[in-house]
Amino acid sequence: MGKSFSSFLTEESPEISFQETADYRIYNQKGTPLLLSVMELSFPNHEPVCLLTSKPAPPMEEKERRATDDGTALIERQRSIFQNIITASSRWNHVLSHARRLALYDFPVLIHGENGTQKKMLAEAIHKSSSRRNNAMVNLNQMLALSAGSPQQILETVNHGTLLVDNIEHLSLTLQDFLIQIFQSGADTSVFLPRHYDIRVIATTAADLHERMEQGLFRQELFYLFGGASIETIPLRNRREDIPLLLDHFFQNLFANPDFRARDILSESLYELMMTYDYPGNVQELKNLARHLFAQYAAHPLIIAQLPSYILKRLPTAQTLQSTLKIQVLAIIQASPKSGRAAIQKALADSGTEISDGKLRGLLKELASENLILVHRTKGGCEITETGAALLAK
Repeated sequence: MGKSFSSFLTEESPEISFQETADYRIYNQKGTPLLLSVMELSFPNHEPVCLLTSKPAPPMEEKERRATDDGTALIERQRSIFQNIITASSRWNHVLSHARRLALYDFPVLIHGENGTQKKMLAEAIHKSSSRRNNAMVNLNQMLALSAGSPQQILETVNHGTLLVDNIEHLSLTLQDFLIQIFQSGADTSVFLPRHYDIRVIATTAADLHERMEQGLFRQELFYLFGGASIETIPLRNRREDIPLLLDHFFQNLFANPDFRARDILSESLYELMMTYDYPGNVQELKNLARHLFAQYAAHPLIIAQLPSYILKRLPTAQTLQSTLKIQVLAIIQASPKSGRAAIQKALADSGTEISDGKLRGLLKELASENLILVHRTKGGCEITETGAALLAK
């Protein structure tokens, strides 16, 4: 039509571009208050587009009314946490785009992936970007554990909202039957529930549900009810470009400093190790590591030896410390920094180990190539690295 969307609103309406995922309270030309919902969508090889939907606006809360009376245009409430998911990974961004599109619909979603890959955060983002965002999102596992809520109580609490079933693979067959009844209630065909319930179900799992179904541990009907929409999360080791961003983010929160950087407190060796570590616990493990290091920080750069013992034990030893002689040499260098070959050779001889100068030279070269020691030129001698010290400390 060639006109901006704002031109169809009253003059009192704020000048807003309506190009950001949010809720806006606006007034049409008749002065009727509306709640305009905007969601930004991305598609492959296409510029981002915005989907706009509207409905009659609910009464304003008191704080919103005061803000409007003060002349401010409050009418915007950020409600999508997709923007808060930190990533520089094209693969992960593709997953997030798919999740945004699923938020537009109301069918059940299964989020599958390794533990610690932000499955629950993704479920919350879908709920908060959906038409159910103003209603509750209830965690079935927590409700059962904390309140021992009856099925009827759960249904009443989550009605018109979203039921999150975390780690659905651990659900008993009885609770799986309960979920099936919820689906049937949504279709208005259940003969087991007292009335119709309007509930969306989002489930997460780290297991192969098809395999569990074949083993008789997961209901076949429930498996296929989740077949309409699924999301596969990505392990952190397959999106390594996110490691420095997430590490900085966690430290910024811990130090309450938005400009803080991990390099400010980590030695170069520790920083490089954290960039190349595989993180079997994924983002959750990285977050816990940031907390562990934060608790140990005392104005001096943190080193590899200050990592948790379970990580130090995972550092490679079969090749780097395959001989008692290597261990002896590393221990001598650690005890006497800047030791030269002659001093190392004498210390070995004093302990009953004879070694030729040529063999020791080759051994020191091998230790240096494995980043266990530094060999300084001229009379600088040898010095153990953080990696070498951490291996000896195991």
